[in-house]
Amino acid sequence: MATSQGTLVERDGKLYVKTVDTMYMEPVRYTSWWTVIDTSGNAYHARRPTTGDECHGGSTNGPRYTYSVTDPANGRSVGYATTLGSAVAAFREETPIPCPKHRSNTQTRYYCGRWQKLTAKGWRDF
Repeated sequence: MATSQGTLVERDGKLYVKTVDTMYMEPVRYTSWWTVIDTSGNAYHARRPTTGDECHGGSTNGPRYTYSVTDPANGRSVGYATTLGSAVAAFREETPIPCPKHRSNTQTRYYCGRWQKLTAKGWRDF
């Protein structure tokens, strides 16, 4: 898995963990949907994880990856979501990150996950 944070979403009638990753050396953002194969509540809450809940960290168990799931309204744990921990997501979208507006004679670059411009003091973030 490429990241350890995401959101539970429903797509085509199935539950997925949606993650967003920004590349460091190229201006591209990848949105990936990882198939959820199981959810489980914890002993403190009566409900199971549902769409809109946040997924954090996790652990691998063979080919599976288990996220800890929290309620975004109060930050409390509601349970766990298990995905197939394969290197290939069920769906993946690639979105370019455009350069912010700047003067035409200003040099720019995409470096370490952000756009920068060259000033008299050196490279600075936009």
